[in-house]
Amino acid sequence: MSKRSHTRIALTATSLLAVSALMSPAATASSAPSGAHFGGTAAASQPKAWGPDAVNTASSREGTAPAKASYFASYGKVVLYYNDANAPSYRSLIASAASIWNSSLTRVQLVRTTGSGDIRYYEGNFGDAGSTARWSSPGHGTINIDYAQTNTYSPLRVVAHETGHVIGSLPDHYSGPCSELMSGGGPGPGCTSPYPNASERQRTDANY
Repeated sequence: MSKRSHTRIALTATSLLAVSALMSPAATASSAPSGAHFGGTAAASQPKAWGPDAVNTASSREGTAPAKASYFASYGKVVLYYNDANAPSYRSLIASAASIWNSSLTRVQLVRTTGSGDIRYYEGNFGDAGSTARWSSPGHGTINIDYAQTNTYSPLRVVAHETGHVIGSLPDHYSGPCSELMSGGGPGPGCTSPYPNASERQRTDANY
């Protein structure tokens, strides 16, 4: 075999190794969706649960782009559409949580839609995982609202907490005080505050 043939074989092997490296889990780990749950006594020791797949952010943004552009021109805020069709029992609570976040932020506005949403809510019995959130980027994801957990904890705090995960990429901090929304169920069922504190508001706005 000629030296030229040896060279071609070596280059082919090198190329295959490079492609394999690019396709490995380590190379794609940074693009994986993030997730968290409300916590509390029952869920604190449980692994994080994801629920339904995250929203297809490309298609949802494309479908609402004209309305978003119009809203931004009128109000100077980034508009995120949420769909509550799969959580009808919590529709008023979701609207209240959206109103709380809207009044807390300067750069973001949550708006309900019956079409393709950036954020989708689901209700159901989700077992030990409780209420959970999964997001692929700030403002794009899915939220599961658990029946049992909202019967134990303040349902508005649960919904506002999970919404904070998706729109702010805010992590859980169960050891925090009740005044910290992302402390979730950590302070116990007696904590009912649904409002983000100054730091949570600032960190959420910084994403947009």
